[in-house]
Amino acid sequence: MRSALQALPSYIANGFFAFVLLFSSAPQAQISAQGSVLKNKEVDAYVLENSHLPHTQQAKGQAADPFSDPVATPPSSLNLLVEIPFTQKLPEYEPGPKWKYSLAEKALELRYFVDSLVMMAPDWEGYEPKTDFYADTAAIDISSSKEAFSGGLRQNGFGVQVSVVTEMTTTRGIMSRATRKGEKVRPGIEDSTYLHSFNIDPEKAKVLVSHLKVVILARAVPWRPGDFVQCASRYSAPTISDPRELVQASCYLSSEIIAVRFVDDRDGAIIREWLR
Repeated sequence: MRSALQALPSYIANGFFAFVLLFSSAPQAQISAQGSVLKNKEVDAYVLENSHLPHTQQAKGQAADPFSDPVATPPSSLNLLVEIPFTQKLPEYEPGPKWKYSLAEKALELRYFVDSLVMMAPDWEGYEPKTDFYADTAAIDISSSKEAFSGGLRQNGFGVQVSVVTEMTTTRGIMSRATRKGEKVRPGIEDSTYLHSFNIDPEKAKVLVSHLKVVILARAVPWRPGDFVQCASRYSAPTISDPRELVQASCYLSSEIIAVRFVDDRDGAIIREWLR
């Protein structure tokens, strides 16, 4: 599981916290009818355009302006709709939606394990936390990419030179601070899992699993005035024994989750829904 991120441009904290939305029998949630809806590709493109990380800029030889904050551009729509297909291949506690079928019980289990972060309220001028406040969050990944390129020759303090390879991993998605109403999010693996099981014949289940997806309805909200994208990065310097410069960057569109749904994409039927 990915390490918990600290919401500073170049720091990261280890550990994880849980996230959960309780099931509600309230009417089905709807996103705002005003404006368009940003889906996976649009969200990914927006986060990429508005991501500014010192480590990734340095690794690519780009110089950040030390005298000004990058200009933040609001998204074209605050309405978000993220879709993630179910798979059978994920490990039990790897983040993402997974299905499992029991032939003996003729039951299909749908499990969506949500990754989670702990973000620190930052002071962007001094790169130090303003307070001791931590906000429990849920990270929903949309894309992940990895690139490698030559970092040139580097020399240590003893004059030994080595050819360095820079490996950069970038993850983008949406991040939600939505929690249980009236409660603080509690740590624990069980609390970060959406789980639903039901009986179904194997012939029907075999067809259904290829059409299952998680649909997440959310609304973009700024995490600080005028700024919707929050990033963090982790950096590992190369050594003589391991001449790799490792940069791990994660950037998320700040949002509030409205609903999480298990859906049959053939007709849009909602199998199970959790509301905030």
